[in-house]
Amino acid sequence: MNTKYLLFLVLVPILLSFSINQKSKSGVPKNGPIEVSVTLRINKIYNINSVNETYQIDGYLIYSWVDERAKFNPNDSLSNSIIYENEKSREFIKENVWIPAFELINVQGSGETPNTRIELYSDGTIELEERFFDTFSSDMDYTKFPFDSQNYKVEIEAFSYGKGQIVFKNPKLFLEDDHQEYLGEDWTFIDSNTSVSTKNYRYMDEDVDSEKNHYSRVSFEVNAKRLSGYYEWQVLFPLLIIILASFAIFWIEEFSTQIGVGFTLMLTVVASIFIQLLSYPNFLIIPL
Repeated sequence: MNTKYLLFLVLVPILLSFSINQKSKSGVPKNGPIEVSVTLRINKIYNINSVNETYQIDGYLIYSWVDERAKFNPNDSLSNSIIYENEKSREFIKENVWIPAFELINVQGSGETPNTRIELYSDGTIELEERFFDTFSSDMDYTKFPFDSQNYKVEIEAFSYGKGQIVFKNPKLFLEDDHQEYLGEDWTFIDSNTSVSTKNYRYMDEDVDSEKNHYSRVSFEVNAKRLSGYYEWQVLFPLLIIILASFAIFWIEEFSTQIGVGFTLMLTVVASIFIQLLSYPNFLIIPL
């Protein structure tokens, strides 16, 4: 390979990084709020825990925005974009380009982000992509159990930038074609939706209407319905038979026999519950 070409491959990224470093290191732009487009790609929703009201998600988050200071001359590069991955992307963020921190609002604990990718385009577009494995939580309504439907949410805000500096727009949600397999045997997918709203916070004696207390929030929702067949045939139907059998007491004349039949039916209910717990340990552990 030509020595000059090798030298070109080595020097171009360095020169581009130096150029971007001089323009983008100063922090959030001052010419109005940055519009951030968010895309969530869900590979699977799994380990749905009705007791703790939690669920785990494996997916990708892709943030995209335009920063005029990150522009570069495409003639100085082999393509119209430059890609940094994992450790290189983290080092690049520290020294060269302004990347806002985004916060998963309803996440539980600390998850995993095994892969990070930054792509810079010559027109100043910056794309941040993160692969994540996290545990999330949201309020679940069991008033119609076992015929209930639940919403699995992912909510995102900028960590330290209010609505005057960062606003979300055009959120997109994509589910893998085989996502139904990962909801488990108890759930079936209904639909999904996205929304952008404003969250108002109040700190101590600050004015709640202060602009710095307004944060743009993007929400992704996957709606799923519980499959009730198990509960209908294994729980409700046997209980219905036992309840109907209990009416036989009114046609029994001897009191001792009535008591015996009543206790037998009660023990049958208890035995039925134990059998269900052995085959499906969590079927009765539903928060009130």
